[in-house]
Amino acid sequence: MRTARVWFYLLAASQALFLTTWAGRHEWILRESPSVLLEVRPVDPDEILRGTYILLNYSISTIPDSLLTAPPGPNDSEPGGRICVVLAPQGEFWQAASATLGRCPSGGRDRVEGRLDYLDGTENVRVDYGIGRYYVPEGMGNPRGRLSARVAI
Repeated sequence: MRTARVWFYLLAASQALFLTTWAGRHEWILRESPSVLLEVRPVDPDEILRGTYILLNYSISTIPDSLLTAPPGPNDSEPGGRICVVLAPQGEFWQAASATLGRCPSGGRDRVEGRLDYLDGTENVRVDYGIGRYYVPEGMGNPRGRLSARVAI
Protein backbone atom coordinates (compact mmCIF):
# COMPACT_ATOMS: atom_id res chain seq x y z
CA MET A 1 0.00 0.00 0.00
CA ARG A 2 2.84 2.39 0.84
CA THR A 3 4.55 1.69 -2.51
CA ALA A 4 1.39 2.60 -4.44
CA ARG A 5 1.15 5.88 -2.56
CA VAL A 6 4.78 6.73 -3.32
CA TRP A 7 4.24 6.00 -7.03
CA PHE A 8 1.12 8.15 -7.02
CA TYR A 9 2.99 11.11 -5.52
CA LEU A 10 5.91 10.65 -7.91
CA LEU A 11 3.53 10.59 -10.88
CA ALA A 12 1.67 13.69 -9.66
CA ALA A 13 4.95 15.53 -9.01
CA SER A 14 6.35 14.64 -12.44
CA GLN A 15 3.19 15.89 -14.17
CA ALA A 16 3.28 19.15 -12.19
CA LEU A 17 6.98 19.59 -13.00
CA PHE A 18 6.34 18.96 -16.71
CA LEU A 19 3.48 21.49 -16.89
CA THR A 20 5.41 24.11 -14.93
CA THR A 21 8.48 23.68 -17.14
CA TRP A 22 6.38 23.85 -20.30
CA ALA A 23 4.57 27.03 -19.20
CA GLY A 24 7.81 28.60 -17.96
CA ARG A 25 9.54 27.94 -21.28
CA HIS A 26 6.75 29.67 -23.21
CA GLU A 27 6.80 32.64 -20.81
CA TRP A 28 10.58 32.90 -21.19
CA ILE A 29 10.25 32.86 -25.00
CA LEU A 30 7.64 35.65 -24.87
CA ARG A 31 9.75 37.74 -22.51
CA GLU A 32 13.10 37.31 -24.30
CA SER A 33 11.96 37.40 -27.94
CA PRO A 34 11.74 40.66 -29.83
CA SER A 35 8.21 41.66 -30.77
CA VAL A 36 7.00 43.29 -33.96
CA LEU A 37 3.75 45.04 -34.85
CA LEU A 38 1.98 43.50 -37.85
CA GLU A 39 -0.95 44.82 -39.86
CA VAL A 40 -3.98 42.53 -39.83
CA ARG A 41 -6.83 42.13 -42.29
CA PRO A 42 -9.51 40.18 -40.33
CA VAL A 43 -12.03 37.68 -41.65
CA ASP A 44 -14.65 36.80 -39.04
CA PRO A 45 -16.25 33.35 -39.24
CA ASP A 46 -18.44 31.93 -36.48
CA GLU A 47 -18.67 28.26 -35.50
CA ILE A 48 -21.16 26.71 -33.12
CA LEU A 49 -18.68 24.39 -31.39
CA ARG A 50 -15.59 26.62 -31.38
CA GLY A 51 -17.26 29.96 -30.78
CA THR A 52 -16.49 33.26 -32.40
CA TYR A 53 -13.01 33.71 -33.74
CA ILE A 54 -11.20 35.89 -36.21
CA LEU A 55 -8.97 34.61 -38.97
CA LEU A 56 -6.03 36.99 -39.04
CA ASN A 57 -4.69 37.61 -42.51
CA TYR A 58 -1.35 39.34 -41.94
CA SER A 59 0.13 41.56 -44.60
CA ILE A 60 3.29 39.39 -44.44
CA SER A 61 1.22 36.31 -45.35
CA THR A 62 1.28 37.24 -49.05
CA ILE A 63 4.81 37.74 -50.33
CA PRO A 64 5.57 38.88 -53.88
CA ASP A 65 7.83 36.55 -55.89
CA SER A 66 10.20 39.49 -56.33
CA LEU A 67 11.16 39.24 -52.63
CA LEU A 68 12.39 35.64 -52.99
CA THR A 69 16.20 35.63 -52.88
CA ALA A 70 16.42 32.48 -55.02
CA PRO A 71 13.96 31.26 -57.61
CA PRO A 72 11.95 28.26 -56.43
CA GLY A 73 13.10 24.87 -57.66
CA PRO A 74 10.77 22.12 -58.89
CA ASN A 75 10.47 20.54 -55.41
CA ASP A 76 10.17 23.85 -53.53
CA SER A 77 6.66 24.66 -54.71
CA GLU A 78 5.02 21.91 -52.69
CA PRO A 79 2.69 23.09 -49.92
CA GLY A 80 4.01 22.61 -46.40
CA GLY A 81 7.63 23.45 -47.23
CA ARG A 82 9.51 25.88 -44.99
CA ILE A 83 10.05 29.51 -45.88
CA CYS A 84 12.14 32.07 -43.99
CA VAL A 85 10.90 35.67 -44.14
CA VAL A 86 13.11 38.59 -43.11
CA LEU A 87 11.12 41.44 -41.59
CA ALA A 88 11.99 45.14 -41.61
CA PRO A 89 10.17 48.11 -40.08
CA GLN A 90 8.32 50.24 -42.61
CA GLY A 91 6.50 53.04 -40.88
CA GLU A 92 4.30 51.83 -38.04
CA PHE A 93 4.31 48.16 -39.06
CA TRP A 94 6.90 45.55 -39.95
CA GLN A 95 6.81 44.20 -43.52
CA ALA A 96 8.52 41.41 -45.44
CA ALA A 97 11.88 42.59 -46.81
CA SER A 98 13.04 39.30 -48.36
CA ALA A 99 12.27 35.60 -48.25
CA THR A 100 14.18 32.37 -48.75
CA LEU A 101 12.76 28.90 -49.26
CA GLY A 102 13.98 26.61 -46.47
CA ARG A 103 14.63 26.94 -42.74
CA CYS A 104 15.81 30.17 -41.12
CA PRO A 105 19.44 30.26 -40.05
CA SER A 106 19.93 30.58 -36.32
CA GLY A 107 20.90 33.86 -34.76
CA GLY A 108 18.64 36.19 -36.74
CA ARG A 109 16.27 38.21 -34.56
CA ASP A 110 14.35 39.77 -37.46
CA ARG A 111 13.26 36.54 -39.16
CA VAL A 112 10.09 34.52 -38.94
CA GLU A 113 9.62 31.00 -40.30
CA GLY A 114 6.43 29.80 -41.88
CA ARG A 115 5.03 27.05 -44.03
CA LEU A 116 4.42 27.52 -47.72
CA ASP A 117 0.71 27.48 -48.58
CA TYR A 118 1.29 27.75 -52.32
CA LEU A 119 3.30 29.36 -55.09
CA ASP A 120 0.97 30.67 -57.77
CA GLY A 121 3.82 30.82 -60.28
CA THR A 122 3.23 34.39 -61.36
CA GLU A 123 3.02 36.94 -58.58
CA ASN A 124 2.76 35.84 -54.96
CA VAL A 125 3.76 33.29 -52.38
CA ARG A 126 1.20 32.55 -49.67
CA VAL A 127 2.68 31.76 -46.22
CA ASP A 128 1.05 30.28 -43.11
CA TYR A 129 2.80 31.20 -39.83
CA GLY A 130 0.51 29.24 -37.53
CA ILE A 131 -0.73 32.37 -35.72
CA GLY A 132 -3.76 33.15 -37.83
CA ARG A 133 -6.64 32.48 -35.44
CA TYR A 134 -7.81 34.63 -32.49
CA TYR A 135 -10.72 33.49 -30.32
CA VAL A 136 -12.94 36.34 -29.16
CA PRO A 137 -14.19 36.20 -25.54
CA GLU A 138 -17.81 35.07 -25.38
CA GLY A 139 -20.35 37.87 -25.70
CA MET A 140 -17.78 40.46 -26.82
CA GLY A 141 -18.49 40.32 -30.54
CA ASN A 142 -15.83 40.82 -33.16
CA PRO A 143 -13.63 43.90 -33.00
CA ARG A 144 -14.20 46.37 -35.81
CA GLY A 145 -11.95 48.87 -37.51
CA ARG A 146 -8.23 48.72 -38.12
CA LEU A 147 -6.49 45.85 -36.34
CA SER A 148 -2.88 45.14 -35.55
CA ALA A 149 -1.11 42.38 -33.66
CA ARG A 150 2.06 42.51 -31.57
CA VAL A 151 3.86 39.24 -32.29
CA ALA A 152 6.95 37.79 -30.61
CA ILE A 153 9.40 36.40 -33.17
